Amino acid sequence: MTQRLTLDEALARAGREIERADYDRADATLRAILAAAPGLPQALALMGRISLIEGRNDMAAGLRRLAGLGLAPAHILDIGAYEGWWAGLARSIFPQAHILMIEAQESKGAILEAEAARLGNAHLRVALLGPESGRPVRLHIPDTPYGSTGTSLYPERSDFARRTEERVQTRLDDLVKGEPPYDLIKLDVQGAERDVLEGGPNTLATAKAVIVEVSMLAYNQGAPLMAEIVRYLDERGFQMLDFVDPRRGKGGILYQADAIFLSRASALVPDRVW
Repeated sequence: MTQRLTLDEALARAGREIERADYDRADATLRAILAAAPGLPQALALMGRISLIEGRNDMAAGLRRLAGLGLAPAHILDIGAYEGWWAGLARSIFPQAHILMIEAQESKGAILEAEAARLGNAHLRVALLGPESGRPVRLHIPDTPYGSTGTSLYPERSDFARRTEERVQTRLDDLVKGEPPYDLIKLDVQGAERDVLEGGPNTLATAKAVIVEVSMLAYNQGAPLMAEIVRYLDERGFQMLDFVDPRRGKGGILYQADAIFLSRASALVPDRVW
């Protein structure tokens, strides 16, 4: 029996397990398939189906749903890489992709270089992105129990102590000039997502999918809220498709999440629901 037939049979078995609501067994079957055939779209689509049925709405589920729609990025941009956890997750879903991690914090360089080496076919550039290359800006770095997560051009509205660094911005288009198109762009830069995109119109124009951290409430002083980000990307040909990793504050109030957008110029936007 050929490997292709073996995979077909395993996929069929996983489908039957899902129909029987035996999701744990189906998950194990699909993980075995992905170990043998990393990034197999049919397996990722079935894993996305399990996530929907069980109400999972994390980043991994969102990336699997993108793969199930046919996204197979050759090049991925991880903007706001921090310590590389998202790049590792993206590698598990899209094993063949080249990943460029971009991080503003120079102190994260050694950690990210090690993660790039571990992942393979991944690289790091330390740069503070913005709408204009050479512009001096002030970077706000909070001191939290979780480290320096939350670093941004826009001060976080929290009681944590913070320090500032004087830095110089670089446009995204200048940083990646001459490189192949990036099919998937992820941005998690604490309210500065639009600033980054304004410096990368050419990079954005060739993307098939964009993942952006959005805020419903004013989490960072002066940063645009979700409605502005959705409108900005809509005007540039991107349709919001999904919503993952919702974060809730006191009283269960939703204040942040990651929004997934698809280019209307791509073939990825579904033309029907069922």
